[in-house]
Amino acid sequence: MNILRRALSDFGDFNEAMIMEGKLGRYLGPLIPIIALSPILAPFIYLMERENQREDLKHEASIVADANRDGITSYDEWANVYRTVGVHYDPSNPKDLTLNQLESYLGQNL
Repeated sequence: MNILRRALSDFGDFNEAMIMEGKLGRYLGPLIPIIALSPILAPFIYLMERENQREDLKHEASIVADANRDGITSYDEWANVYRTVGVHYDPSNPKDLTLNQLESYLGQNL
């Protein structure tokens, strides 16, 4: 606490009870590791959010692509989706459509 007191003494009066020993420390203390890790975790959180968004759009695209409304999107129906966005469709090993491609397909067919 002496180091903190010395560091803060240059900045004028402060209420020692509010720093680390009081309410401020009690509320901010548990947040320090989260704040410290946030620059490291932010890209992973962003990528996870993008992947969740892509999966949601893929599900929505499968509903739109289901031409006969039987609840199953067939290979031919998926081939039409891929053809619409200009991607070759291989039913044995289909490439994942990107978020932009899914948005493009839904924009054209909604």
